Amino acid sequence: MSVASPNISGRALGNAASQMGGRLVLTALRFAIVLIVIKGAGVEAYGEFAWILSLILFSEVFVDFGMTDIVVRTLIQEPQRRAKLLGGVMAGKAVLVVAAGLVVVGAVNLLGYSASIRDGGIAALPAIACYGGVLLFRVGLKARLRMHLEVVAETLSVAAVVPLYLYLARPGTSLSVLVACHSLSRVFFLLVLSLAARNEVRGADFSGAAATARGVAALSYPIGLSLLVVCAYDALDMSVLTKCRPGAEPGWFAGSMRYVQLSVMVIYPVADTAFPMLAARWRESRESFREALRIAFRLVAFLAVGAFCMIFTSAEFLLHVMSRDMTPAIGLLRLLAFVALIRALMSLSQPLIIISGGMKHGLWITSVCILSKFVLLLWLVPRYGAMGAAIANLVGESLSAALVMIVLRRLMGFGLDWPVLLPATLIAGVAIGSVFAVGLKGTLAGGLLAGSIFTGLAVAVGVVPWAPLRELGRSAGRKLGWRKGFSTV
Repeated sequence: MSVASPNISGRALGNAASQMGGRLVLTALRFAIVLIVIKGAGVEAYGEFAWILSLILFSEVFVDFGMTDIVVRTLIQEPQRRAKLLGGVMAGKAVLVVAAGLVVVGAVNLLGYSASIRDGGIAALPAIACYGGVLLFRVGLKARLRMHLEVVAETLSVAAVVPLYLYLARPGTSLSVLVACHSLSRVFFLLVLSLAARNEVRGADFSGAAATARGVAALSYPIGLSLLVVCAYDALDMSVLTKCRPGAEPGWFAGSMRYVQLSVMVIYPVADTAFPMLAARWRESRESFREALRIAFRLVAFLAVGAFCMIFTSAEFLLHVMSRDMTPAIGLLRLLAFVALIRALMSLSQPLIIISGGMKHGLWITSVCILSKFVLLLWLVPRYGAMGAAIANLVGESLSAALVMIVLRRLMGFGLDWPVLLPATLIAGVAIGSVFAVGLKGTLAGGLLAGSIFTGLAVAVGVVPWAPLRELGRSAGRKLGWRKGFSTV
């Protein structure tokens, strides 16, 4: 492998931009698949399909088990260990893939599900196995700020199966056929990465692989357990809603949450891109780390508040894209926009906890929050339905953010650049108020106008420091580009 050029000015920002664009396309494609399955195979078939997909998601988190970020951090700080780390990761993923497959098969067979769901669980196994392979490539791509290749590969893989869903999603189509389409997408995903980033997994040293895997797992298990708990955290809403308030309200909540997930999804690549740079600066200079963190958080705040403005002002339009039957959820979506805002603002928290060595703190925080949210859901949902679930989410996210900030301040010695939110909030108020004043509330034009006003004013008053961001990209190139082990294909 050839060593990457030291001059990769702008790679960090370009990587984040390409990821955000790719995630938007991916979200659109997946939303299209949801519509195809619902309209073609029916709502009941989609419900079973969604349940299997949730099992696959849980399995993918299990296969990752927080190891990716730990290995990326180690590669950044100790590049001479690359060969040993790759061997250990490969050994660890092989074991976790087998274990995850057994969990899925056991869940669908031992918990009394129907034959179609049991068959769907079997059809999901190739997807789980292929994801284990994808994670091997992700380590190298993430360490060298080339995550855009993964986004491109995943986008191509999802786009490739859309025609299959169009052809196969019909009344009476078996669940296993629909799940097989998803598994085929994962197979294609791994094949594309094998061609585009084959050098990322070359040179693995398997001597002592078991010991290396155990060492990584010992560091990553708090993250892995936290992520598994987060999966349960996100599933609580629909579980309690379906039990306590059956009917339309679970659908209103699930549909509204899609836009929360979208807004967070397009912002998370900023945290992914900042992670290796922050990890390098943490090791070299706390002052340099603090400045890089300040710039990264300002960019996250700009994007998070801008997305909030657009969701809040165009709620009616966004819900009517799904169905006119979603009209009663307009207030619900506006309340969930605050949940999206908090989640997006806290997107840097996981990388910071990993860098500062606070993984065990993260596990305890997540456990406290899931218990608190569960109690709130049991209290609020029977009384207020979907709106009660949204309130429980808002309280849970606020509690999580407060606890994480306390822990990070103790671990790092300083907090995030929260004062930037004051001008951002004032500008957001101006943008939203302007849209309401001109009568464009609830329209696409209103959402676009709010986003445009916020962007223009935020840039004008310096919420986003463009010059330091450009310098951050250049500095990342100088610091990461020459390191042994980080090379181009």
